[in-house]
Amino acid sequence: MPAPPLGKADQSATGESGRRKKVLWTVLFLAALAFLGSYIAVIAYVRFGGQAVKDFCSQELIGKSAPETKALAAGSGLAIIEREGSLRVTTDPSMSRHTCDLKLDAGKVKSAKAYFRF
Repeated sequence: MPAPPLGKADQSATGESGRRKKVLWTVLFLAALAFLGSYIAVIAYVRFGGQAVKDFCSQELIGKSAPETKALAAGSGLAIIEREGSLRVTTDPSMSRHTCDLKLDAGKVKSAKAYFRF
């Protein structure tokens, strides 16, 4: 026995269901796109964001005096945070994610290491 033809009420319900599916898929697609874009931005920031600090820290700093090291950092446009027995060189002193920690001994750089802090 063939199915009875759809009435107007049944046709509008079927059309509404199709529209809802399209909207749902569109929202899911946009959410996935936003997530992917955010992920790529975070990876790029972690990898390339502190390149100036990494370049500074990879220089031959061992044995240089503290004032000489500060002048090099200032020349590179980096901020310096002084602590007892150490210097921290960073791109932004308030949000120091990319840093180069320098340990001092008798006013000279003893070690230098670049970090990324979460």
